[in-house]
Amino acid sequence: MRPPIRAPSLLALAVLGWVVLSIAACRGRSDGTTPEPEPPPATPITYSASGGYPPFAERIEIDAEGAARIVSSTVDRPRSVRTLNVAEADLARIREALSAADIGSLVPEESSCVDCVVYAITYDGSTFRWDTLTTPPELRSANNQFNDLLTR
Repeated sequence: MRPPIRAPSLLALAVLGWVVLSIAACRGRSDGTTPEPEPPPATPITYSASGGYPPFAERIEIDAEGAARIVSSTVDRPRSVRTLNVAEADLARIREALSAADIGSLVPEESSCVDCVVYAITYDGSTFRWDTLTTPPELRSANNQFNDLLTR
């Protein structure tokens, strides 16, 4: 008489499946190359301008894909919010200008300006603040590009 055939245990099937998947994962791509790593996501950008006489406040936040949210207010006009999409070429120019300015290394100047506009940019983990009288030459290009976006 023959011994009965035993069905494989659930644990044995799970181990076998894990081994097969591990071997398949180690093989790489079918063309023999390994995939390129994904580039890190671009950091969001925040720009604000406030103060002056009469006082106003504007803030633009641009995400990695170029979706922008603009919040503004003046004495005559309470808070308003609008959105726009920043063209890829414009976003690339802004990032290039901010990278060239290296805002993390800029040193703010002392200012005694009254009723000046105060600006701030946050990019790549750094924030830099300045006012109308102390605009660093490194930030003029970026500042102009943000002003262009705010007037669209």
